[in-house]
Amino acid sequence: MTVSICWSSGQDCQFVSQVFQNTLLPKHTCDTQTDFAHSGFSYNSWLNTTGYTDATPLTGDALDDLEEVLDIVKFYEPTGYTVVNVSGNGWNNECALGMVELPDISPAVNCTLQPHCTAVDCSVFSPRLGRSFHAAVDIDPCHARMMVQIEKMNFNVGLLEKQYGDLWQVWLIGIVRIDFIINNLPSENLYLVNMNLSVCFESSGACEVGPVNIFVNTLLHKKTCDFSNDFVVTGFSLEAMIQTYQLTEVTTLPSYFVQQVLDTASVSQYLLEQSCNRLTSPFGTTYDGWMKGCTTQSLTLEYIKPTETTCYTLPDCTGFQCCVDASVIGRSFLYKISVDACKYKLTVAIEGLEYEQNLLTYKFGTQDKFYINGVFKMDYQIEELPIDGSFLLTVTLSVCLEANADCTVQRVVASSLKIDKPTCTSTGQFAIPGFSVTDWKASKGLGTFDELPEYAASLLMSDMKIAKYMKEPQCTIASPGWQSGGCPLNVDKPMLHDNVTCQVTSSCTGVKCCVYTEELNRNIDVHLLLNPCDQSLSLTIDYLEYNRSLFDFDFGSLQQFYMENVVRVDYMIYDLTNEFQYLVDMNISICYESSAPCELESMIFHSSVLYKKPCQWKTGFRDPNFSESGWRNEMNITSDAQLFPVDIARLTEALYVGPYQADTLCQGYNSPYTGAINGWKDECSASNLKDLPSDIMKCYIPATCSFIRCCHEVGLLGTPMETELEIDSCNFELSVRIEKLEFKVPFYDYQWGVVQSMDLFGLLTMDFVIENLYESRQFLVSMNLTLSYESGGPVEAANILMDKALLSKKQCDWSSDFHISGFSLNAYLLNRNHGPTDPLTPNLLLQFMEDTNLAPFMQEEMCNKTGDLYNNQSWTQECPSSITSYGCLDDGPFYYRSLQLLG
Repeated sequence: MTVSICWSSGQDCQFVSQVFQNTLLPKHTCDTQTDFAHSGFSYNSWLNTTGYTDATPLTGDALDDLEEVLDIVKFYEPTGYTVVNVSGNGWNNECALGMVELPDISPAVNCTLQPHCTAVDCSVFSPRLGRSFHAAVDIDPCHARMMVQIEKMNFNVGLLEKQYGDLWQVWLIGIVRIDFIINNLPSENLYLVNMNLSVCFESSGACEVGPVNIFVNTLLHKKTCDFSNDFVVTGFSLEAMIQTYQLTEVTTLPSYFVQQVLDTASVSQYLLEQSCNRLTSPFGTTYDGWMKGCTTQSLTLEYIKPTETTCYTLPDCTGFQCCVDASVIGRSFLYKISVDACKYKLTVAIEGLEYEQNLLTYKFGTQDKFYINGVFKMDYQIEELPIDGSFLLTVTLSVCLEANADCTVQRVVASSLKIDKPTCTSTGQFAIPGFSVTDWKASKGLGTFDELPEYAASLLMSDMKIAKYMKEPQCTIASPGWQSGGCPLNVDKPMLHDNVTCQVTSSCTGVKCCVYTEELNRNIDVHLLLNPCDQSLSLTIDYLEYNRSLFDFDFGSLQQFYMENVVRVDYMIYDLTNEFQYLVDMNISICYESSAPCELESMIFHSSVLYKKPCQWKTGFRDPNFSESGWRNEMNITSDAQLFPVDIARLTEALYVGPYQADTLCQGYNSPYTGAINGWKDECSASNLKDLPSDIMKCYIPATCSFIRCCHEVGLLGTPMETELEIDSCNFELSVRIEKLEFKVPFYDYQWGVVQSMDLFGLLTMDFVIENLYESRQFLVSMNLTLSYESGGPVEAANILMDKALLSKKQCDWSSDFHISGFSLNAYLLNRNHGPTDPLTPNLLLQFMEDTNLAPFMQEEMCNKTGDLYNNQSWTQECPSSITSYGCLDDGPFYYRSLQLLG
């Protein structure tokens, strides 16, 4: 801007002053609620003042004078807007994403709901002015922005300028008014909208038209966001703009030009007010280009020190943010990615634009893009290793200023970065502290006992933070109560609540329930599944899932699995290993009050015995077609390439062996293998032991000769694995183990002399045959150990450990003390809230027998004191030898168990 004073058209000006030169001036924030041009305007008062006669419509001078007073003509669109093809209720519904319930707005207003469902265009007719007004609202759920238009007046605002649920008022100088409230239901991918439209000519009186309810608690479907779009300006080029503005000789581009570049590329509206700085917190100068906010995990980070990018790992260890310099335009830009396993949320952000996705329905392993109009790009891939409990992040950040050339910046900041999932803890509280559905209904104008309409149920689920877990389609309740699930055994099943149906699964160690909640008018799926062979527990509430290993499970203690404190599963599992059973208590509750009873409480199991199915000792590969070579091809790893730790993590996941690896790895050079000769540390003096490849394998037999334990290197996984075969002649039990996976069988169920096999999902296989030599008090053992990476062969390594080796049976000490050191029956019963003199219940007796290790010695059929053998008043002696005692006891606390003694 230049100001000049000139006295002659042919001569230089006397005074010339340049006020602005490429100066950026801030725009003030506009008030969307503009009132009448004349404060306190009243149409009736205006008629009295001017002497015009009221008419519908006004014409001539009266109309001209009114429009001048209102100062509205400048806002008129050149051609009137009219909604066509409307139905009888005034709507032209073009929404292509689902059904939308729309109110009757005819004849005052006609509207079109656009195909992407979050935009509405309306025409409202003013009889007084004899014309229609165009009013429109377009909500962009992907970029969190909104366009509101009345005639020529147009506002483009960020949705986050107000809180969701707050009132928006957009008025065209007091005359045409749009009032609306938007509630965001992100988990359901919906907006809940209330909106009305009015035409008014009185500051404090009734409006001429309306308010007309355009949306009344209307649920609008959000479109699917596509962030892969490239430049919005065809052929955009920074270099071309530099030439246009004649800045080719400039070393540092001026700020006004940079702003014009970003405006032209249509990205300036997403920029943060303050650019990030790589030299200040949370960034800074580091040896590798990373500042570490995450201190609880050791992350393997890319070396980016000499680049234009500095990154910072987030304190909660869910991801990182990076500051990227685009030196060509002299500005830095902020990028962020976070994978929150506890909140089931993936967040990606560039500058001020942030996008969240639900991890419960996210498709892991896909190549995703998060672009802002082709200029700022984040290319990312997230893999989930559910067994390992981790995510792998691969992320590339780019700044691109040429549509037809390479990006200015393209930086790989993470390449299969392994981030461990944290242990998620529940507060046991509602998402809204002290929540009461009664109070919540009152705040929404609903009665305590009113059935929630669809919009209110959606809003309640959103407020309670449970919407993201809700599964569609819902489970079904054909009839309440227990249904057949295919388990052929008799399981004690309590009576269920009328709104609950359940079935014991065909495995007999799980239950699936469908629970109806009246408050939300929906069914919820609840599962508890135990797998004694995999040693795993799985719990689900719709999409909410919890899987864990049973190896370190706290059996016998009360556990909780809650969906935001609304849907509650309380359970306790007791492992009766000797009886091959689980003893289970389980309750399901649905609650909406912090200080009042739950809507529903139903006992599912009460000390119910679930029978474990027999386990296959040899299962083969989890993927029956698994092949190392095929896996390498899939991972783009050559056949001779060494695997990196992240590759091993992926392979461990594919082989499904992760949960079974020991917490402390065996070491062939440590005890008990120290001093091994030809691979053996033999303290038993066993015969026929085969020499072992000691570089990859060591075995140990103790002096008791009761077990064979081996430590075998699994080269592909870069880890050793331990196997063990134990023959316990005192407890009459055989056990086989590979790492944590262990199977036991009592002698009376074992087939002597038959080849048996056990494997760890095809990877490591133990083949053995045992013969029981009763007369010589020995076992004759043959045993092989095989390592394989191919389901169809060949094997990687096959080792014969022993061929008909003789192992002496150990000497048994029958004078052993209690299995529980310092055992006291009274204390044991009191700890379980059971009176010391009260009879043991059947289920408490099961626990007692398990805890004291009496169960393995109990006969399946108890002796009977009143039976033929014991029904004489005195001794009947048919044996010529002296018998010191022979009897059947049923006294003491064992009211439900008799013991047979022979001495």
